[in-house]
Amino acid sequence: MTAQELFDKVATHLITQGKPSLCTYGFCKYRGDGGLMCAIGCLIPDDKYKTWMDYGGALHPVLKTIGLGEHFYLCRKLQVVHDATEPYNWHGELSNVAAKFGLKYEHE
Repeated sequence: MTAQELFDKVATHLITQGKPSLCTYGFCKYRGDGGLMCAIGCLIPDDKYKTWMDYGGALHPVLKTIGLGEHFYLCRKLQVVHDATEPYNWHGELSNVAAKFGLKYEHE
């Protein structure tokens, strides 16, 4: 997966979902309640998802497990968009991430 393909998949997922993936206690999760997925959760194939991913707190091992380790910095920025930004600001933040990594953002 190229950086652009990864970014497009995550951006489309976040904008379509329109809300963060949280557990019942309000913490961000790769796979949250009600079938929600965070920025990285949508990249994890169902057959590779393990519950330790949500409780391990380490992005790098998750990305290595799913074969996306080379995109660590892009994924980290996308994770921050999901975890630390209100959904009404996602368009602007995704646009900033795209610019930082030399990618196109076409969801505005």
